[in-house]
Amino acid sequence: MRFVVRMSHDLGNAIAVEARRDGITAGAWARRQLLDRIGLTSPLDAKSHNVLPMPSEDVKAISAAVRELASVNAAISLSDAPAAKAGLDRARALLIPVLMKQPRR
Repeated sequence: MRFVVRMSHDLGNAIAVEARRDGITAGAWARRQLLDRIGLTSPLDAKSHNVLPMPSEDVKAISAAVRELASVNAAISLSDAPAAKAGLDRARALLIPVLMKQPRR
């Protein structure tokens, strides 16, 4: 079923902001709100979550952090605590900005 709703520009923008914060599309966000409000359990609607793609700069930062963690593993194997700590610091510096943009659950 298709459900079309007219809304003000301000309401549309507010929904888009909330949906982005949750990492989903505006339509998926509205469906979730309706299901919660009505108290309906719908496996079909619940699985239709329409996740927004992760920005490429976030993917690159996560990939770089994983490489840093591999260097930490190597440093630990060599009992090189300063190198391990430095690698953890670099990984943390890459991940924190990405994680701060993610929605709180």
